Amino acid sequence: MTVPNPWSAIILLAAAYRVWLLLAEDDVLVRPRRWIVNLPLEWDEGDPIPERYRLGLAKFISCPACFGFWISLAVFGLWEISPHRVEVISVPFAISAGVVLVAKWAASRD
Repeated sequence: MTVPNPWSAIILLAAAYRVWLLLAEDDVLVRPRRWIVNLPLEWDEGDPIPERYRLGLAKFISCPACFGFWISLAVFGLWEISPHRVEVISVPFAISAGVVLVAKWAASRD
């Protein structure tokens, strides 16, 4: 087993963050997330929560320390198998994470 050099670690960190953000929060995956946690697509914030709602799973998915750990473990495991390929695949995710963070920072300044 090897440890990534600092630049590789930063790329892997940013890519893992972006993957977590994509799976946990991005609007593009609202439908699959709602299906996984048994929340109807037409549900609104003010509606009562359905009985079959999987609250624990919803909390797990939205938790960067919980779900993020497993995503990070997967990224690191794949990097151990094929470092160059995983870094190449991770770069666009890392750049996207940077864009998201800059956008959040800029929005907080308004």
